[in-house]
Amino acid sequence: MPFIIAEFKKQLKSSDKDHRHMALWNLKEELEKVEGVTFEEFGRKQILEGILSKLIDPIVSVQGVAIKCLSAIVPQLSNGQIEICCAELCKRIIEGEDETRDISALALKKVVSELPGKHAKILEVSVINVFMNKLNNIQDNAVRADVLDIMNDIIKRFGSKLSPETQVKLYKRYEMDVKSEHTSVKKRAMTGMAAVSVYLNEKDYKTMIVNVMKGVTENVEDIKAFTSYIQALASISRVTGHRLAPFMDELVDLISVAYDLVVELEDDEGEIREQMMQIIENLVQKCPQQVKAQIELLLVYCKDFLVFDPNYFYDSTDEEEEEGEDGSDDEGAISDDDDVSWKTRKAAAKCITAMIKTQPDQLSFYISELCSEEEHVLISRFKEREESVKLDVFHVFCTLLGACSRTKTLITGEVVVEPIEEGADQLRSMKNAIMIRLKKLLNTKSSKVRIAIFKTLRSLIDVLGGEFEEYMDMLIGFTLSTLNESDDADNQVKLEALQFLSKFIVSHKSANFKDYIERINAILLKVSKDKYYKVVASSFKTQVDFFPLINDTSFATYHAAIYENLLNHLKIQDIDQEVKESVIYSTSCFLATLSGVLSLNYSDACQKLYERLSNEITRLVATKAFLRLAKVKLQMDIIVDVHAKLVSFLKKLDRPLRQSALNTLIIIVKNYDIPSPANHAALEGLKTFLDGSDMYLASLSVQLATSILSIDKSIFSDDIVHKSIQLLSNSTLLETTLASLGDFLQVVVDQVGFKKVFDDVFNVATKKDSTKQIFTNVGHALVSITLSSSESDKASTIANFASYINKNNGSEQLLGLYALGEMGREMDLSQSHSSVIANIRSQFDNSKQDVRIAASYAFGNLSIGNLDHFLPIIVEDIPNKPSHRFLLIHSLKEIIVRATSTQLANTLDKTVPILIANAASSEEGIRNVVSECLGRLTLVNYTILMKELKELALSNDAFAKITVVNALRNAATNSSSLSDDSLVSDLKVFLSLLDKSKESDIDVRRSVILLVSSCAQYKPYLIRDELPSLLPRLYLECSFDKQYERVIDLGPFKHRVDDGLELRKSAFECLDILFTTMRSDLINLHEFLDQFVKGFADADGDIVQLSHSLVVRVASHFPRALLSIVPRLCVPLSKSLTKKAPSKQGLETEKVRILELKKSALHVVSALSKLDVDDIDAFMKLVNETIQNNAELKKSYNAILLSSE
Repeated sequence: MPFIIAEFKKQLKSSDKDHRHMALWNLKEELEKVEGVTFEEFGRKQILEGILSKLIDPIVSVQGVAIKCLSAIVPQLSNGQIEICCAELCKRIIEGEDETRDISALALKKVVSELPGKHAKILEVSVINVFMNKLNNIQDNAVRADVLDIMNDIIKRFGSKLSPETQVKLYKRYEMDVKSEHTSVKKRAMTGMAAVSVYLNEKDYKTMIVNVMKGVTENVEDIKAFTSYIQALASISRVTGHRLAPFMDELVDLISVAYDLVVELEDDEGEIREQMMQIIENLVQKCPQQVKAQIELLLVYCKDFLVFDPNYFYDSTDEEEEEGEDGSDDEGAISDDDDVSWKTRKAAAKCITAMIKTQPDQLSFYISELCSEEEHVLISRFKEREESVKLDVFHVFCTLLGACSRTKTLITGEVVVEPIEEGADQLRSMKNAIMIRLKKLLNTKSSKVRIAIFKTLRSLIDVLGGEFEEYMDMLIGFTLSTLNESDDADNQVKLEALQFLSKFIVSHKSANFKDYIERINAILLKVSKDKYYKVVASSFKTQVDFFPLINDTSFATYHAAIYENLLNHLKIQDIDQEVKESVIYSTSCFLATLSGVLSLNYSDACQKLYERLSNEITRLVATKAFLRLAKVKLQMDIIVDVHAKLVSFLKKLDRPLRQSALNTLIIIVKNYDIPSPANHAALEGLKTFLDGSDMYLASLSVQLATSILSIDKSIFSDDIVHKSIQLLSNSTLLETTLASLGDFLQVVVDQVGFKKVFDDVFNVATKKDSTKQIFTNVGHALVSITLSSSESDKASTIANFASYINKNNGSEQLLGLYALGEMGREMDLSQSHSSVIANIRSQFDNSKQDVRIAASYAFGNLSIGNLDHFLPIIVEDIPNKPSHRFLLIHSLKEIIVRATSTQLANTLDKTVPILIANAASSEEGIRNVVSECLGRLTLVNYTILMKELKELALSNDAFAKITVVNALRNAATNSSSLSDDSLVSDLKVFLSLLDKSKESDIDVRRSVILLVSSCAQYKPYLIRDELPSLLPRLYLECSFDKQYERVIDLGPFKHRVDDGLELRKSAFECLDILFTTMRSDLINLHEFLDQFVKGFADADGDIVQLSHSLVVRVASHFPRALLSIVPRLCVPLSKSLTKKAPSKQGLETEKVRILELKKSALHVVSALSKLDVDDIDAFMKLVNETIQNNAELKKSYNAILLSSE
């Protein structure tokens, strides 16, 4: 039914309130439809008049619907109608009665929130200018507050579109109202000043800050004015703290003045102190580099304010006091309702937390200041009366403890926590004082405080490890009493208690728990019957850590009780999945851990675990459970049934299930007597994985086949042998798979004979398009079967391969060389086959490069068979045969990469000097090989190699510097972590080369950036402490430097070459990795993002796209941080969107690159458009217009928006 304006106007004039309400409601419904009604100019005018008239309707419900209608129709209004609307509403706000003013203010706020960005200028003229002219004459503070509130909304949404003159007028207006006696006016003025500070240019912003600071210093005698200016500065620092960096010294001086003043005040309740702490916190968080020099002074103020409690008397004998049930004693104190000093202490605690997070390099200083034996400032505040502040104090302490440890990911993927010795040693001396204060809190009834205590204790164990034996009575008693509470107690406390108990048991010696085992066992059994499923699941996980404590026959009664409890839970069907999985896990650990001491019949538990294999939800965890049981060779009557069930899993599409099933079957076949039919079924099941589509599953399948065929030779399968051998033709074959294939082929040789297997493997390498990797695979496989053959077979095999070397067939030559290299690594050919070795070396002069490389590979690998004989030859020939130097160094690399650490350690006196001598070679290929070798040797003998590397790093030869930096990169990214602690300090020498003022060679600096990238990617903790000094130097490399640009004269035209491009690109890639791997508190996001403003405007498309990608990620994690750079992104973003593709034919690649550039730019626009920021549309006006004016861009952009939803 169409909307009729005449009928609408008629109903609005009705005396019946329901008619008026319904008329407005129908209008609202029409306007809010997806394809709502659109009115003509005259119709909009009539509707607007009707809505405005009903805003002053005597019925409140009618007013409410009128506001909703106004909000819905605003986007349709013309400029003139918006002006009329704003003028009328402003008039009502200024001149109307209280009721009229309130509803009009609410309506105008709705207009501001819904008005399209293109009409923003109207608000400046029709609202801000009107209000600014009238404010001086408005005496009613309530009206002034409403006016300021509306202007604040306009600034937040359209601040960037206001003229600079208006912005300055606004902040001056706000500065006047900051000193108002009326609290609501003053607060809105402070909010407005902070809001407008985002958009002021540098000159006006500086003027504003200087005026505010001047207001502070000039009003020392006027406490109210002084407080107002301090509050204003706190508000500004919250919003634009990153812009306060140039004023750091003045701000710290101002804070010192304020500190001296509040210390003298006797009646101050802490309001100024709280604002001071907020200013300090904002400076610490947003200007970490600039505030670093002032941290010591600021921490003094924080410490003082952390203990600020003027309304409560603490006895000096505090350490002997016992805390009551509620953790406080209010005798002699004023009412808690009147005491607001807790806000100061809370702000101080948050400020100290920010310091620890942003300045982790000051750890030793923090511990000495906050936890020194003289003061105990931080831990003494565990006695805090206000619970929320007490929790913040615990959070500060946990943050400090967290800074005393670091996480490290092992090669197995396990994440472990390692203490930082310096911090741990300082805390160790404070252990007794800490525990004394924690002991006082153990009787508290507050759940939140107890949770904080458990978290603190866990953090302490992370740092100090198993050093709490003397406190076992206290800690175990506290933990068990918490777990012994009724089911109605706080579940989160129980969860924290269970996590602490697990960590406590694991970190301390089993013998220390002798007197507590009975109590722990009883409590864990009780908690496993709790009402809350997460507590039950956690209790079973804690039991897993408890089982090693009862691994003795003397605990048989405990074994029986635990087993009965586990079995009862296994029998329950309708329990939570998390509980099911934890019970299965705990049961398998119970049987596996105590298998040698159990005297009970556990067949029922095994049967229940087997039943869980049939459940789709629990079959994966049950499979892993049987893997644990099979590893300890637990006797199980159902093992054949388990085997059959696991074989059936091989047909499932669930990859984790397949992987676990294969792993479990391998162990079962090795440790149990499985019938031939069952093993035959397993062989048939694993055929699927031998197609090479999943190399890891292929490796497991080959291992399983090896285990089966080595035990049961009666079920030999030609099909499996054929498929396994064909895996050798896969150029992506994993080392583990290759090793498994070697073992498998040795088993096959025993059954079908050497020649048959040899021929089948050899034929793999005779196919067309065989690569080096395939020749290597085949060579390794042939070595595996040859080593297990007779001496005559070995001799004939070597002779056959030796004969291939001189053939004209390139494939046979390569196969012969690679195979001989693999064989020579496992057997000594120096005496019995000297002619073969001479023949291999003769191929160094072959005209084909791939043959020369293969000869180098062969010579290096066969040298491992007798290093004492061959290594001196290689070392001697490298300097004496320049034409063979590259190949000989490659041979040396094969030795260093493939020989054992013991072998290499005994040859350092020969290998290191020759490598160092070639580190500065003019040939890049030689330098690359040398760096790889030096990196590997660094892991063999860190001390000797690091000394040599440092000397080269400090030399004047750029090539040598590049080589040693690359060597260190190879060493640092190795999975070994034996030398990481020393590497953290030694890295400084190499990182110092990233200094534009001292190191002029761009290739050296680029190599250092690549080193930083590798460390950040694989071992972030190596460079974490160096970030404060490293990042500024890295930022310098992100800028285009004209001195690296060359102009090449090509006759008709000139071509510009940017030699600094690769350096710049590496710098941006490094920043991208750092953002991914480093904690956000270690990076000043504002300085960090400034570099990507440069990236957006860079001439290289790869750098631009990299910058786009990072900004999209920042938008999802730290949207507010982008506000400072969005205005500067718009112009280069628009240029990327309008970049033209070449029209000439033959430049398709460039066209694709430009399309990808535009696509990445559109992703940035999409990310920015989703930011929860009122004025983002104002920032993005230019970009949005560019998209809307281009049909192709608009279509792509809409597709991106649709896909993101």
